[in-house]
Amino acid sequence: MSRLTVLHINIIGAVVAIIVGVALYFTIITAAQDQVKKNQEEYNSVKAEADKLPGARRSLAQAEAEKKKTEADYAVYRVKYIPTLNYTGTTPQDRVKTMMRVWWPNNGKSWPERFIAGVRGHMRAEARRNRITWLNPTVLVLPPYGPDPNRIDMGDGDKAISFPAAGAYPISVRGPSYQSLMNHLASWNQVRGVGVPTIDGVSLQGNSPNLVMNYNLRFTVIVEEDVPPSIGKISGNAGAGGGGGPAGGFGSGAGMAQMMRMGGGGPTGPGASAGMAQMMGGRGVARPGGAAPASGGGGAAPAGPLSAQME
Repeated sequence: MSRLTVLHINIIGAVVAIIVGVALYFTIITAAQDQVKKNQEEYNSVKAEADKLPGARRSLAQAEAEKKKTEADYAVYRVKYIPTLNYTGTTPQDRVKTMMRVWWPNNGKSWPERFIAGVRGHMRAEARRNRITWLNPTVLVLPPYGPDPNRIDMGDGDKAISFPAAGAYPISVRGPSYQSLMNHLASWNQVRGVGVPTIDGVSLQGNSPNLVMNYNLRFTVIVEEDVPPSIGKISGNAGAGGGGGPAGGFGSGAGMAQMMRMGGGGPTGPGASAGMAQMMGGRGVARPGGAAPASGGGGAAPAGPLSAQME
């Protein structure tokens, strides 16, 4: 083998340099270029988000302002349309107490009494404001609530109660003019403490100043309070048909007798009062059906259904 000449050495060196250069390009330079491209893409993405920041801040400020306005508006409507039912407790035993305090006659403090008083008070005010005569006030009747607390819709499930439970109250009024009757319809937007009113089926008959207007009126009470859960099955004829016993009064019937026996003794004896007082947490309560109050306070509730008591 002949000796390498200087030319051969230079050629070999050049080839090696080219090979190393190509290797460096594909291993280092290309990888660096890929990283630069990736970094540029990340920068562009972050910059695009950063460019949105001023608009996002404006949107946030607008949303916060709208939230405050909505909360302020709701506070006004809440006071007007969402009554406090005075529910207490979250146990099944509290449902019995709620039934007796909130749904049975309670010296004008129960919800049915307050509801009827509120609607009739509004109609009395309408007689002064718009010279409206309510032609059928007896239509405002609530069914008697019997002794079974599970059969009373206290807002279970959807947290709302409808009055009446089905259909609507068919209201009939007489007014001196078309405008007075229209003002009367609009006045229901101002009613307080009896729920959210809705009206449909409006019709007019007659001639001024003896116009008669008929419409259907319905109320929805939104329940924000905790509703006590059901107490389980009650034996006897408790709340059959959603009402009381044969007399149609509050709490009459075999189911009431069964509940009275919870305190011992017969349904009308001393044990009945003790049983009611025990279920009410030791407080005296007005017993439904016109019976004497339990010891410890509270007046006797008048006999008969609530509609008759409130007229």
